Amino acid sequence: MAMARRNISHVSIGILSLALLLGLGILPVAVIRPANAVTNTFQACDIFTAVSDGNINWYRPDTCPGIPSSVAFQGVLSGGSSYMTGMGFDEGSCNSAGVVGGIPNPNPGVPCMYATDFGTSTILVFDNTGAMIGTCAPTGAGGAAVESVEAVEGTGGVAPGVIAGGPDFRITSGGGAAIETGPLPCGSADALTLHPATGGSGTGGTDWVDLSADKCTVLYTGEGFEIKSDNICTNTQNPDFLPADSLTGTAYALKILPDASVIVAATGSVVHVSSGGVITSTCNTGSAGSGGLFSLDILPGGAAFATGSFGNNQIDYLTVAQCDAGQASPTFSFDGTSGDGAATGTVYGVAIFGEAEVVHTSTSTSTSTSTVQGVPEFGAGPGASTLFAAAIGIAAVAMLLRLRKFPVQKPIP
Repeated sequence: MAMARRNISHVSIGILSLALLLGLGILPVAVIRPANAVTNTFQACDIFTAVSDGNINWYRPDTCPGIPSSVAFQGVLSGGSSYMTGMGFDEGSCNSAGVVGGIPNPNPGVPCMYATDFGTSTILVFDNTGAMIGTCAPTGAGGAAVESVEAVEGTGGVAPGVIAGGPDFRITSGGGAAIETGPLPCGSADALTLHPATGGSGTGGTDWVDLSADKCTVLYTGEGFEIKSDNICTNTQNPDFLPADSLTGTAYALKILPDASVIVAATGSVVHVSSGGVITSTCNTGSAGSGGLFSLDILPGGAAFATGSFGNNQIDYLTVAQCDAGQASPTFSFDGTSGDGAATGTVYGVAIFGEAEVVHTSTSTSTSTSTVQGVPEFGAGPGASTLFAAAIGIAAVAMLLRLRKFPVQKPIP
């Protein structure tokens, strides 16, 4: 029995020591944390293609940043109705967990991607594991046929929030066009606000929007031959950024580069426009996807971009320098509906995680008040390590107290 008493004492000391080490952070929680369902999260340069069957395909390039030589299919983000189009990321929220158990930013249930469901006029919300976790505003509240969305972090100009555009956004029924804004994070109980704008010459709407560095000026296309401009802080229309009939192809998705110039997918080509509103170059005219160049996003760093075609689902990569040189063919391309289990359909949206957006900041965005945030899990999300260590510590102390109550018989002399 003397041996039994010593064993109980050793177990008690061992459990208490483990609890103290965990609580002090000397022993990493990841060493003993249980297996977590999160095995993959969005990483820089991951590219997402929105397709016409309500899904979003997720791929990872072999190079970041820069032009890849291959992409690996990661999975499908599902939950849409029919046509999925533009997407945007709240990167502060996406990246708020840090590395846990070797997994970068495992944030199940935390808003990360906002994606437009054109078919139901709804902005869908996904976490950075690819799971749909809700909507931004009620279903159908995203304006008529919402087509593009951007998440704005930090301070200055408009408050942090989402900015969306669509071909049929109207201030009133039959009235003028509009740009829509909402809070960040945005959940199903949140309301969206309409800002008056002059519609483009194609749809008469504000299909594709992007916010300038002043966080007030929105540049947008209405599927016409110009790029329009509106100040949503003062609700005033600016002169066109690119005047009417400047383009030879219908203008769709556009992005503002770090130098304030603009690159736009214009059906038969990609067009680079200077910060002063002057066309400097066109490129990708010889692509197999030209004639349907519709969606576009900028890689981290701002030196390269990817554009998608609704004509043949092809995703094309070029550098901005190659575009300025008038390069007719993409440096790398792939099928935006390919992959084992990937959705099939026509590509109507392209988004790149870590995109070089002039309104993005490095400030993390709190998600504690989100109406679509899930319940924190041990081993996932902000503060998970502390919660897990505390739970083990409490359990260890309780077990120690219980062991001390066990009657231990004196050793036989």
